[in-house]
Amino acid sequence: MGIIRRLTWGVGVLAVAIAAILLLSTCKKQDERNGIVGKVSVSGGGGNGGIAVSLYDAPAQDAASVWTTTQNNANVGFRYPQQGVFEWRIPGQTLVASGTTSGDGSFNFPNLENGPYVVVAQKDSFGWSEPMSAHLSGSKLDVGTIPLKRENYLQPNSIMSADTRWLAGEHYVLPGNLTIAAGATLTIEPGAVVRIGEAGGRINVFGTLIAVGTPEQYIIFTSNEPQPAAGDWRAINFNPGAAAPLFQYCAFRFGDQGIISQVPGGRIENCCFTDIGAQSVDLTGGLASQDSIVLRHNVVNHLPLGFRVHVLPGVPSAPNITIDHNAIFGCSKFGVELEGFRGGSLSCNYFYNCGRDTSAGQSGETGAIHVSDARNMDISHNEINNSWWGIDISSHVDSSVYIHHNHFFRLAQCFYVGVTLTAAGPSYPTIHMNCIQSSSGFVFMETCQYNTHTVDVDSNSWNGQQGSAVGGRMHDCSDSRGPRLLYPTTFPTCPSGASLCNN
Repeated sequence: MGIIRRLTWGVGVLAVAIAAILLLSTCKKQDERNGIVGKVSVSGGGGNGGIAVSLYDAPAQDAASVWTTTQNNANVGFRYPQQGVFEWRIPGQTLVASGTTSGDGSFNFPNLENGPYVVVAQKDSFGWSEPMSAHLSGSKLDVGTIPLKRENYLQPNSIMSADTRWLAGEHYVLPGNLTIAAGATLTIEPGAVVRIGEAGGRINVFGTLIAVGTPEQYIIFTSNEPQPAAGDWRAINFNPGAAAPLFQYCAFRFGDQGIISQVPGGRIENCCFTDIGAQSVDLTGGLASQDSIVLRHNVVNHLPLGFRVHVLPGVPSAPNITIDHNAIFGCSKFGVELEGFRGGSLSCNYFYNCGRDTSAGQSGETGAIHVSDARNMDISHNEINNSWWGIDISSHVDSSVYIHHNHFFRLAQCFYVGVTLTAAGPSYPTIHMNCIQSSSGFVFMETCQYNTHTVDVDSNSWNGQQGSAVGGRMHDCSDSRGPRLLYPTTFPTCPSGASLCNN
């Protein structure tokens, strides 16, 4: 009987041990299955083995992130599968694993937790690959073949005098300035990377620069520094006589400014500006031409100034301007500055956390939009959220500037009407059918010795308030010259359509 008991006990222990081994084996296999594999292919020879491959955590996005907004509101900014990851040197990005490829170029990162990752390959003289987004969800993921192409080093302060094409996926390193001469055209293919490697380095355009990427392959303009920072390079500068800027599906990082243009017209669409020291775009309009200025579906992420569009002094007219469907975040000065235009629209844009408060020790109160010397402009269906000022209006903005169906939420002051000190004069735009919510101040008029016209702010919803409650948040000088704000009708609820565009 004792022998039988011992045998039974021994069989039971053996069964438990076998089950444990099988369980561990199964868990191990499950872990190994949950990994990322792929290959790296090197163009131009040099072999596919021994190439460094790194795996990073995808950058975290909080609820107030510009990329979260573009995911939740597909009508502003642009949709990009990597959500703003345009190169591997992303501040705050965590390295998860690294390794090298085998002789056939293959790599394997096993035993990974579910979630989003970014895969980058790098080799001396070949630059780095376009970061590849990978999202694990319980099984092994094959990201396919990652192409790796050679770097091309230009001579310092090169002058391009003949038509040139920079190829998809290749890196072009500028140790100093590059000048595109009059009559010459530089065409940059989708997926090319332009690395400017000197503080103050710039691309000077006297001819034509065409940079048109695709939704799958952005063209990257960035720094060549190993630890990049804002201001590493100067700007892309379009000089008088050059063709108008044309940028689509491009990313600009670590410059002082993105694009500066002194020529009429220009088209910038589906571009990203981040880690820029001063401003993303500075366009100087000229005489009216067939080339209008279009800024559409761009992302501006935490810069001092987003878009600045103005007209040279003494120029009597200017091209139409269209600024729509952009996502503009965290601009400490203004999201958009407009000056000197005689037609156009600013519509369907999303502004978040723009402007600054002088009481917080910052110089110059600012906000989302600044407008001066404007006629026949439509400012509508924008959402201005969690910012200091909404719209700052300086001199010579007449009633043909129609501000309507916008949504203002959590602002210190929705409308500020002041003057331009160098060209003082009255401003009296038409402000109708807007929705104001959770905001402290409604309209503030300053320097009434110049602002002598009544401002029509009829038919808006002011925090759902009416009567004296609205008047308590209006400042209209209150002097012997009479009121300067006209608001006989107020709405208890937001007017229909006073919100961000749906298309």
